[in-house]
Parts: sequence; C-alpha cells; structure tokens
Amino acid sequence: MAGAPPRWEKLSPTEFQQLQDLASYSCRKLQDVLQEFCSPDNPQKFQPDG
Repeated sequence: MAGAPPRWEKLSPTEFQQLQDLASYSCRKLQDVLQEFCSPDNPQKFQPDG
C-alpha cells in the first residue's frame, strides 16, 4: 500500500531562482535541502522574504 503523494508547495520566481542557485553549487542533494526547508518538525530557520 503506497503512502499519500507528496504535497507540493508553490515557489515564487525569486524562491525558485534561489533554489536553482543553491543546487548549482551545493554538495547536498536537493531532496535533502527541501526536506529540511519544509520540515514541520524544525523551527523556522529560513526567512523566505530575505
């Protein structure tokens, strides 16, 4: 039995560009970054408005 499909959040064009920039130089997997960024278990470490 498969779990529920992932719920996708929408990114602004600026957020998407920042994510693309991070992916181009980071040694971390994009999936790991997204899990950390979107995790409800972690306090908000990121300021999406800059």
